[in-house]
Amino acid sequence: MRSHQSLNRAEAASDYVPVIVKPEQVKNIIMLLPNPMHQMLVLVCASTAIRASEACGLKWRDINWDENQIQIDRRWTAACIDKPKTKASKAPVAMSPQLAWFLRQWRCITPYAQDEN
Repeated sequence: MRSHQSLNRAEAASDYVPVIVKPEQVKNIIMLLPNPMHQMLVLVCASTAIRASEACGLKWRDINWDENQIQIDRRWTAACIDKPKTKASKAPVAMSPQLAWFLRQWRCITPYAQDEN
């Protein structure tokens, strides 16, 4: 018979299995999306491995252009802003020069280009 403690651990265990998407698949997904904002969200997630909810919670002020990093301070889930899912999620993530270029291009054309957007 299992102890109550081991049952709680089993209930808390995640059955999440990451899906690995190859660069060519990412490109195909992006090309299928008609909305440029959705395209950027896919690119950010694929380039950084952050959660979609964390990408949706990003603001321009979260990008450290000089250090090529993105700070994860919040996530957007179920139409609400919340803290990142885990403590590890709050760590800054690396931003490649290619992603920085695409984000700069996006910021030039989006109507949501202010630091708080």
